[in-house]
Amino acid sequence: MNDIKHLEMRITEAIDGLLDERALAALESDLRRHPELLSEFRAQMQGLPVRLAYEAVQPDPFAVGRLRQKMRAAREDQWQYDVIRIFKRYVVAAGLGIILVVGALHAIPGSPSETDYLDDEITTLFESLEQDALSWSVQDNDPQPK
Repeated sequence: MNDIKHLEMRITEAIDGLLDERALAALESDLRRHPELLSEFRAQMQGLPVRLAYEAVQPDPFAVGRLRQKMRAAREDQWQYDVIRIFKRYVVAAGLGIILVVGALHAIPGSPSETDYLDDEITTLFESLEQDALSWSVQDNDPQPK
């Protein structure tokens, strides 16, 4: 049984392309003692055409036809399609602009304000939470889950 598992692992390596020509020849000679594995190995090495391999995931022809009809029926000057296509660009530009403005505001030195104290308190809170999380360990007297 162990011999078969070893052969199956070598078959997998051969299919993945990890064996050289000499190792492939040695594997085929070892597989002659197990004809069922030899036939499976040859079938795996031969492979399938892509069209047959993905036959089960082909789209429904009715759905493809319906989608083509909707695309033909849609007018090209509909503003909804332009908004969807261009909207992504505006979101990225606005995000970069916000990041630059916030970075510039933090880079400008100024007098301490109430928000600075709030930032310090939030920073202290997160640091203490991080410290507690990193220093946590199971003690010997802690109850064990059942």
